[in-house]
Amino acid sequence: MRKEIKKSGIDKAFVQEDIAERKQMEKKQSLRLEILKTFHQYGLLKNMCERAVSLIKEYLDCEVVAMRLKEGEDYPYFINNGFTKKFIESENYLSIHDEKGDCLRDSQGRPLLACMCGIIINAEYSLDKPFFTKNGSFWTNSTTELLASTTEEDRGTTTRNVCNEYGYESAALIPIKSGSYNIGLLQINDRRRKLFTSENLEFLEELGHILGIAVERNKAEEEIKNLAKFPSENPYPVLRIAKDGTVLYANEAAIPLLNDWGCRVGRSAPEQWRHLIRNAVDTDTRKNIELKYKGKVFSLALIPVVSAEYVNLYGLDITEHKLADEVLKRDKETFERLVSKRTHELFKTQAELDKAKRLSDLGTLAATVAHELRNPLGVIKIASYNIRKKRENSLLDKHLDNIEKKVSESGQIINNLLSYSRIKISSYEKIQIYDILNECIAFAKRRFHKQNVSIVKKFKLRKKKFIEADPLQIREIFNNILTNAYQSVSNKKGKIEISERDDGKGSIEISFKDNGIGIGKKDLERIFEPFFTRKSKGTGLGLTICNELVNLHGGRIDIKSKKGKGTSITVSLPIKRETK
Repeated sequence: MRKEIKKSGIDKAFVQEDIAERKQMEKKQSLRLEILKTFHQYGLLKNMCERAVSLIKEYLDCEVVAMRLKEGEDYPYFINNGFTKKFIESENYLSIHDEKGDCLRDSQGRPLLACMCGIIINAEYSLDKPFFTKNGSFWTNSTTELLASTTEEDRGTTTRNVCNEYGYESAALIPIKSGSYNIGLLQINDRRRKLFTSENLEFLEELGHILGIAVERNKAEEEIKNLAKFPSENPYPVLRIAKDGTVLYANEAAIPLLNDWGCRVGRSAPEQWRHLIRNAVDTDTRKNIELKYKGKVFSLALIPVVSAEYVNLYGLDITEHKLADEVLKRDKETFERLVSKRTHELFKTQAELDKAKRLSDLGTLAATVAHELRNPLGVIKIASYNIRKKRENSLLDKHLDNIEKKVSESGQIINNLLSYSRIKISSYEKIQIYDILNECIAFAKRRFHKQNVSIVKKFKLRKKKFIEADPLQIREIFNNILTNAYQSVSNKKGKIEISERDDGKGSIEISFKDNGIGIGKKDLERIFEPFFTRKSKGTGLGLTICNELVNLHGGRIDIKSKKGKGTSITVSLPIKRETK
């Protein structure tokens, strides 16, 4: 028996809950129908909105429901049901102005709007904040707790906090939407806490969407009524053109347009318009044509009256809309271009940082290896010297010469390693490029005197041509390039041609051209990589060092080569030091 009573009690609770839900659903449906019925009745927009706001306030049983709608570039209160006159005077406008009274704008050209109302209207809310809904509304059941637990940065704007100052604890801002745009908002306030639930917020958002559609439809109907006024009262062009192209009527606003066409009432319109009119009547098709006239853009609606075989044309000035579209399009393109450019710069910077780290690591390694090798090589060199002094067998000379040669080559490798690891900022002074070139050529000839190589100099610069550069680094660049050239022609009768010229753009160019073995295309792409080489001797650092030193001077180094055809290396150096 107890089980039956208990079961009966549970069933009764479920039934009561179900009845409450049904009543709530019926109440919501009734409100929807009443709002829709209100906007379908003939009347002024303000009267209809007042009725809708009153219905919502009655449904919520709250103190305040108000509606903001767009007016020019601001969103003042269009309907107020519950706020005091003093509150409205202080909070009516949202746009922010500078000291001169000019409206401040964001990067997209939109007016900057104040407080949380501006965040909702411009849809700049953040979904990770609990006081915003996924549909773009703001809500709180305690403004006091919200202000105490969040910063302006958390809220996404500088808030005026006037609602809290007036004692309103529960507050919600519901966007009034038309399509994907916000044309205003509903504001609901109450001094009680916990007015809002997720369910009634979703319902209010639905009502905001209904209101947006109804308001926009009403405005469109008002526009049509204005167009349908007696043509002489219309401030925009109104024309009637017969199927054969004869202009039957033009109001005063259309006369300048006819003058521009070179016709008047009773005469034929221009050929392109005659074709449009004839086509509109034949196909009974309405069209909208954009027309630029005297710095303005008009939309001409072509409305055919087939039975009478004429077309009525109603003009509307859309200049501001077109300008706004152009600004948005330009800003969008500019933004996309800047994003693309910035992204490219970030990737480039990241690549440079990766390269710098890699080169730094390689430099550390090079310095360590060079240090570890120099000492044993020194010992070998001294030992060779002592053996030569104490030798009794002259046959040892050949082996000692070979040891000393290899020690010398190893020393050069170590020098390259150290040069790479110790590249430093250039120490500038005025130097004669002609003299340094000749010094490096003479040094190379002595070093490679056993090779059958001829050097051809084609110098065009004056002997006393000065440039601002680091003389030690310039010598190192030329020495490394000449070393590579000699090594590439080591197995044949070689020729190295050296030329220089003033490029007339503030730089001089020094070219080294040899008839050596050349460089393959794939190898050419990696030519400046540290330690990259196809030679049996060397470290692969010569051209890496050259490239780094040339870059330090603000110059560039270009290499052209074909396998089996030789190589041409051109170094371009600024005549005057680059200052940043």
